[in-house]
Amino acid sequence: MGHDIVTTVNYYDDPGDGTPPTPVYVGSNRARDISTQVTNERPTVPVVVTVTDVSGQEDRFTLDEHGFQYVRHASAHARSIADDDQAIHNGYYRECEQLLKDVTSAARILIFGHQIRRGPAGWHRIGYDNKRARGPLHRAHVDQSYDGAVLRLREQLPEGEVEEAMWRRWQIIN
Repeated sequence: MGHDIVTTVNYYDDPGDGTPPTPVYVGSNRARDISTQVTNERPTVPVVVTVTDVSGQEDRFTLDEHGFQYVRHASAHARSIADDDQAIHNGYYRECEQLLKDVTSAARILIFGHQIRRGPAGWHRIGYDNKRARGPLHRAHVDQSYDGAVLRLREQLPEGEVEEAMWRRWQIIN
């Protein structure tokens, strides 16, 4: 059995006046030219939290009940493919699709992208679309809001499939 860790997590510092946070645009400028804007810089507040070590209890957590699940899986693909988008798309995506089908019993899996973080923490200041230099984010964040998940679904599926999908159970798994 492991041990819990006390650490600091940087959360969004809501000004409390009801104004929504600045929208975040990363990797898309369809609506307007945002190539020179830094849109993911938001004020943060450090919060001391306890991270619970669940070693030995991994089987207690399920995707349906907790929103995450531990799965042991040895990939057939070496880390060396991280720089080869073709190998990622042709091999690793297929492996992930099958793993997700096995774990979730989903009839369909649609992988819409991947992100390999290997650059500096301040990557967004280096230049827009500097994909290879994207580093870690040092704050708590969500990749998709509820509304953002629906927008993502609409972006990824052909127009004729969106409404049908909306009536079914679906989710974005990161």
